[in-house]
Amino acid sequence: MTAKVALVTGGGSGIGRAISHRLAADGYAVAVLDLNAAAAKTVVEEILDKGHTAAVFGDVDVSDRSQVDTAVEKVRESLGAPAVLVNNAGITGFKKFGHITDEVWARTLAINLPGPFYACQVVYRA
Repeated sequence: MTAKVALVTGGGSGIGRAISHRLAADGYAVAVLDLNAAAAKTVVEEILDKGHTAAVFGDVDVSDRSQVDTAVEKVRESLGAPAVLVNNAGITGFKKFGHITDEVWARTLAINLPGPFYACQVVYRA
């Protein structure tokens, strides 16, 4: 465990995928967290195919502190303590404002507000 460790939430697609690849290219061991475990696994396989270090920690809902706690502990055990945290996980309603339901609004807030707080707090303690 000599490489610095970077943890990327929402690392399985889009901007998170690009950030995961860049951090790996810059020499970080990358922990890819994503609610979509298959997408996270694909990103890790891409990184490993390039000769870099990465590990998948998929099926992690950042709005659930216990899942974040468990994932960060697994990262710490397998790669080392994270030196970098990228809070990339987030969602939008993708609907017209007047059509956003209470359920969609609550889920959006849970992922976009407590999610980054939980990740910061748990990584800080690690």
